[in-house]
Amino acid sequence: MLKKRGTPYLIAMPGRRLLVLVVDRDDDVGVKIGTPGPVIGEEQNLEVAQKLALADPEDSDANTIFAALKIYRELKEKGENVEIATVTGHKALGFVADTNINKQLEIVFNQFPADGIVFVTDGAEDDQVIPILLSYAPIISKKTVVVKQAVQLERTFYVIKNALRDKDLAPIILGIPGIALLVWALFGALGIRLFLTITGAYLVLKAFGIWDAAEGLVKTILRGISLRGKGALFYIIALAFLPIGTYMAYQNYTALTGTEAMLEAFRTMVATISISGIAYLVGRGVDAHFEKRAYAIGRYIRYGATLLIVWALTEATVNLILQKASVTDLYWVMGAASLFYIVVVQFADLFDESVRTSRKLVGARAYDRRGNVVGVVADVDPEKEIIVIRSGNKRIKVPATNIYVDTKGVIVPL
Repeated sequence: MLKKRGTPYLIAMPGRRLLVLVVDRDDDVGVKIGTPGPVIGEEQNLEVAQKLALADPEDSDANTIFAALKIYRELKEKGENVEIATVTGHKALGFVADTNINKQLEIVFNQFPADGIVFVTDGAEDDQVIPILLSYAPIISKKTVVVKQAVQLERTFYVIKNALRDKDLAPIILGIPGIALLVWALFGALGIRLFLTITGAYLVLKAFGIWDAAEGLVKTILRGISLRGKGALFYIIALAFLPIGTYMAYQNYTALTGTEAMLEAFRTMVATISISGIAYLVGRGVDAHFEKRAYAIGRYIRYGATLLIVWALTEATVNLILQKASVTDLYWVMGAASLFYIVVVQFADLFDESVRTSRKLVGARAYDRRGNVVGVVADVDPEKEIIVIRSGNKRIKVPATNIYVDTKGVIVPL
């Protein structure tokens, strides 16, 4: 049976033109009975509704067109200047469907320039076109026709269907259960423990914004990898170490028990990431040298020193927890790491200073403090320590002591 809700209450106004409009966004009319939109006029819509009802008696669009015809006749009896039309989208929905609907609305309004729309719909999906309708005429009344189902059930189904199409939500809704089933099938109870551990870690990292920062770092690293440059060998070494180290960490975890198993696995992963990271940074440094981007090497040196220190401190901490070393040993490692970092930073600063006043900067991009590109380094005067920035037709002179060297170029105080 047909259940109607929200019957429009309209007062007849002489000279007003109303359009009773049905939107078939997924184009059931075209797919099931082969009738292209737009369908304009009472007789044409009645014929389409009858054909659609015979082709698929359970289709809600047929009931919606019948409901629109009823409204059309009621308004006509009240003396309204009224027309009825059905416009169709596309079975793929989305942009393609909305484009088709927009084109058909142009045809409808060219034939019948309505002052207002009485929108008849069968659910939430057709509501997506409301902004398009409003660009043609105001919606004076809206009527939802619900067939053999509750409104909330239909809306819930629509929300779920859209979520499965969403490129961000679909991997979570379908991907996580799929991974859980695969891990369980391959590794049994141990696999479930690993899956819960990884999922829990992901949720914590996501909640505190660490995951997004790490994701940005990974994207930056991947963009920096080029197998055509001189540093390709080091990139291959960096990539090769990741699966090897992961397998070694897994072996340590399964070979040992309790806290020792987790600590040894953690130690192995930190060592793996450190070695891979250092190999990657060496590759970036080699590429920077041959591509005349020496201004980036100082930053790579600092990053490499940081990885070495993290590796050394992790080793010392794990040894202390496993009672393979004393607190004094940890203090010695911390002191040596601090001294090492100070020396490396001083060396990197001297390197940056030499680059800052040399012609190695020519061709580098110049950025302001907000990260906006302002130009390119056109010239460097080592004697006067002046950097010349070409910005459009202008040439801006900046003291070398005022610029800051970064991996992407130079930052100038503009």
